[in-house]
Amino acid sequence: YTAAEIGARNLGDTGRYNLLKSVAERLGLDTGRTCSLWKDRAAIEVTVGVLHSYQRAGVTIVDHHAISESFLKHLEREHRVRGGCPTDWLWVQPPISGSLTPLYHQELLNYSLSPAFRYQMDPWKTPEWRAREELLGKRRTIGFRQLARAVGFSSALMVQALARRVRVTILYATETGRSQTLAQKLCNVFSTTFNPKVQRMDEYDIANLEHETLLLVVASTFGNGDPPENGEAFAELLIAMTHPDSPTSQSRSYKALFNSLSEDDFEAFQDSVSEGAGQL
Repeated sequence: YTAAEIGARNLGDTGRYNLLKSVAERLGLDTGRTCSLWKDRAAIEVTVGVLHSYQRAGVTIVDHHAISESFLKHLEREHRVRGGCPTDWLWVQPPISGSLTPLYHQELLNYSLSPAFRYQMDPWKTPEWRAREELLGKRRTIGFRQLARAVGFSSALMVQALARRVRVTILYATETGRSQTLAQKLCNVFSTTFNPKVQRMDEYDIANLEHETLLLVVASTFGNGDPPENGEAFAELLIAMTHPDSPTSQSRSYKALFNSLSEDDFEAFQDSVSEGAGQL
């Protein structure tokens, strides 16, 4: 329960305690003109009073700004874990200062999940429900063979559509997982128009490099521009392909071998991969 529900709704609604005008008069506000915004100011003061009284009594209560931010985190977690979160926008908006909360600008989709617990009318109050069911008739059943054909046809259409799209390979190398997260985000963006594939550097066959139509590389560095562990093999093979005469002792001097244009040693690996792939 939020303080705004008590202050602005329970104590302020005309159909409930209807205290806003009394509070506004006590505050010396002009209640004869709407442009004085006496209702808004009184609703805020009553809500502040509710928060104060609860805190003074040692009872926990939350304000509408905190609960809005908390719900956004819940919404993000539900989308990540379950792929969605049905929400009625009207019910999550606070009764005061709605546009000042992040929920006001959040697009929400309200839908019903099944199975679910729902309110149902008492059966004895709807005696015609059996006749209605008979009138609608039995549901049409779909056999397994028909379903398999439909799935096969849909899959064939999808394969043909993807085959016409430009293939994009997104390689990543990471120590902490951030580059992998960014690579997945890039894949989601490119999937609307291209046919992307995300792959870790140490799992990629570098022989396919010259056949790539579009290659995106997401990589982090550590130390003095050194690659992550799962990007070392890719870097060494790239060096061997672009600089076959370079001595093995210099195999980790990525910046020197690729004549990096970067003045920052911490970006040596990214620059080396960029220039090496460009040469191929």
